[in-house]
Amino acid sequence: MPPSTHIPSTPPHKRAHSWATSLIFALLVHGLLGWLPLSMDIPPPPPPPLRIQIVARPVPPPPPPPPPRPRTLPRPITPPKPAPKRKSRRPQRPPKRQSRPIPQRPAVPPPPLPRPITTSAPRPQAVPVSPPTPLQALRATPPTPPTPPTPPTPPTPPVDLGPYRRVLGHAIERHKRYPPMAQRMGLEGLVVLRLRITSQGSLATPPSIERSSGYGVLDQEAVRMVSAALPLPILPTGFRRPWAEFRIPVRFALEN
Repeated sequence: MPPSTHIPSTPPHKRAHSWATSLIFALLVHGLLGWLPLSMDIPPPPPPPLRIQIVARPVPPPPPPPPPRPRTLPRPITPPKPAPKRKSRRPQRPPKRQSRPIPQRPAVPPPPLPRPITTSAPRPQAVPVSPPTPLQALRATPPTPPTPPTPPTPPTPPVDLGPYRRVLGHAIERHKRYPPMAQRMGLEGLVVLRLRITSQGSLATPPSIERSSGYGVLDQEAVRMVSAALPLPILPTGFRRPWAEFRIPVRFALEN
């Protein structure tokens, strides 16, 4: 027979001791496992993603266009009605008082007028006129012939003012002084003056510039020349008007 194995048996007090030790160890292990999650800083799980749902509101339809306004036609212009004529109420005349009849007296016939006494006036006697003798008929004065009408006076011929215009231009030209500033700047031009001269050689109106040279310095010098030439030559004796008008040119040119 094979030899039997002998398993030593543990005493009961040792088995109880080992069972208590294993129980304490298991409690420690479970407590350590429960404490570790509390002591460790485990990050919290991320929150679930936030879903935002955008819902577009439906666009309201545009309001309907307003109905077209009815066109108002212009009212016809009616002429104003004439104001009714008021009947002028004439003041009523008071009724005439009936006059009492005046008793008429009987008409007395007038006395008869005396008849006029007619006296016959003497009629004038006709004086016989003797017919003229032949000698008296020959001596009778002949009738005077009618006076002829006086012939109309011939009109005065117009006066030629051409020579006077040339004399007037020379009289004004003698007082020309070229302005120094215009000479330095090289200014040239033509000024046309309009003058109204009386029969005595004076100015009826101040001289005026009909055509300017384009430079005020030259225009002023042309007007000064007229003032310096006063009194101007006398108009011809046959000129009957109160004044005559002339246009005098004044040229400013630099000599080379």
